[in-house]
Amino acid sequence: MRKIVIGLLVVIVVLVITGCGGGEPTPSTEVTPSISTSPAGGTTATVSITKLEVPRKFTLSERTPTFFKEALEKKEPILLMFYSPTDIVSNKLREVVRKVNEDVDYQGKFILLLLDIDDIDKTFVLAEEFGVGDIPQLSILDAEGNVVREFRGESEYIDETLLKQVLYNIIKKPK
Repeated sequence: MRKIVIGLLVVIVVLVITGCGGGEPTPSTEVTPSISTSPAGGTTATVSITKLEVPRKFTLSERTPTFFKEALEKKEPILLMFYSPTDIVSNKLREVVRKVNEDVDYQGKFILLLLDIDDIDKTFVLAEEFGVGDIPQLSILDAEGNVVREFRGESEYIDETLLKQVLYNIIKKPK
């Protein structure tokens, strides 16, 4: 009984931390708690987190850098990557992005913005507006300025195939 109570407390804490409010759909995570009993008599609590793919509109502010405003005005998909040149995962992801950018099927079909997070003058405001916490962060915006996917840090690493699939879905979307 004690294990069940502890398991429920863990689930409640996770729900509180990840947020469980209502309102309009926003890019967030869906938390599905479950409690199971093992054949040996032990009880475990499992929390499964699934990424929701609900686009959110990027909202310009007076502080948004001019280079990003100009990119949005072009009405093309944007691949925005915040990275650190000293971070191994950032360098791996930059290589994936470079390969996709050089692929003839994708050349010239999106705007690529690679932002070194250590260049505070250039990146600070935009990093703040995009809620950058983990590095690298890859934000993919459609031609209307909606953030359709974000990948943050090592735990949400994206490979070349997945990146191409996401971009293909944005590029081929009827206007």
